[in-house]
Order: sequence, then C-alpha cells, then structure tokens
Amino acid sequence: MGKKRKREGKYLFFYFACLLGFILLCSGCTHLLNFQKKQEMLEHVDKAENLMFKGSYEEAIIENERILSLFPHSEPGDKALFNIGLIHAYPDSPKRNYKKSLICFQSIINDFSQSRLRGQAIVLALIITELIRNDNKIKHLEKTVDCLENGQKEYMQNIETLKKQLRKLKEIDIVIEEKKRVHSHKD
Repeated sequence: MGKKRKREGKYLFFYFACLLGFILLCSGCTHLLNFQKKQEMLEHVDKAENLMFKGSYEEAIIENERILSLFPHSEPGDKALFNIGLIHAYPDSPKRNYKKSLICFQSIINDFSQSRLRGQAIVLALIITELIRNDNKIKHLEKTVDCLENGQKEYMQNIETLKKQLRKLKEIDIVIEEKKRVHSHKD
C-alpha cells in the first residue's frame, strides 16, 4: 500500500511561485513607472495652466499638445485637450477660434468617455455651438444691414437726381410761362 512517491513534481510549485512573483514584480514596476510618468505630466499640465493664466497662450497650447501626444486616450491627455479648447474659446486669446474649441470639446466627449471633464466638455460644447450659431446670425444681419444701407444710399442718390430734375423742370416751366406772358402781351 505504501509506494514511495516520485520526486518529479518536487519543484513545480517552487517554479510556479517564482514565475508568479516575477510577473507581479514586473507589473508592479510598470505601474510605478506609469505613476511617475503621469505625475510628471501632471506637473506639465500645471505649467501649461500657469502659462494660460499668464496670457502666454501660444506656449500653453504647445505644452498641452506635448502632453496630449504622450497621452492621446488617457489622463492627463483629457486635461490637456480641455485646456486647448479653453484657450481657443477664451475671448482675450489671439488664437480664439470657436470651431477649433468645439472640436477639442467634442473629442473629449467622444474619445475620453471615462473622463471627469466629460460633463464640463458637454456643457462647453453646447455653449460654443450656440456662440457659433449666434456669430453666424450676426454676420448675416450685418450683411443685411450693409445691403440696406447701400440700398438707402442708392435711393438717396435717386431722390437727389429727381430733385435736380424737378428743379430743371420748374425752371423750364417758368421760362415757358414767361414766354407765354410775353407772347400774350404782344397780342
């Protein structure tokens, strides 16, 4: 009944434990490296925000684009894209472009579905859409006003021309009346 066991699987558990330990060690180092990289990028996000608040919009866009290129679909890329959208929407920015800003916020909505900035991006996208619509209405109204002003100038010129013609006709009428009087006195 008591056969001796063979020692073939003696180190199997040891090898398995070593392999598991190695995998956990590698994944732990990877997470640590990713954490350090993200921490470094968060410092760059702070730098970009400071540049934006100081009015260095061009430098802030460059810094945010650098962050976005390293994290195109994860945090802090969403924050960098959000900041670029804000710079393009900011009234004092010489780079103000509502369409580019809208593209940035829509990218956050579509590409960063888990971002905590997604709700703000939705609100800002709606506001910017309304701004673009109102800008288009204003441009259309300005064109209408220009057309009306040009039409008014044309009408004023026509009125002046007609007044001149009326004066000439009155002068002609006066001359004809005088000739009639002179002619009737002769008879």
